[in-house]
Amino acid sequence: MTAAGFTQQIPTSDASTEDVTASGVYYQDPSQEGVARAIANALGGIPIQITDTYAIPVEEGEAPVLRIVVVVGADYQPAA
Repeated sequence: MTAAGFTQQIPTSDASTEDVTASGVYYQDPSQEGVARAIANALGGIPIQITDTYAIPVEEGEAPVLRIVVVVGADYQPAA
C-alpha cells in the first residue's frame, strides 16, 4: 500500500475465521467512498461496499469513529 501512495500507519490483524471467500473494501460513510475506491483499485479492483458491519461502537452522543476495513478473501489476486 505504501508503494501505491498510502502513508497512514494502518493496523493489521488476522481474520477470526479462515473461510472468507470474498475480498472487499468496506467503509461507513459516503464521504469515505473515494478513499475506499482508491484502496480497492490499488489492490487490483476488489469490490467496495458501504456498511456499518465493522463500525466501532461509541457512546450515545459521541461522534462515530470512521474507519475503512479491507478484507482479503480466498478470491484475492494481487495487482500486477
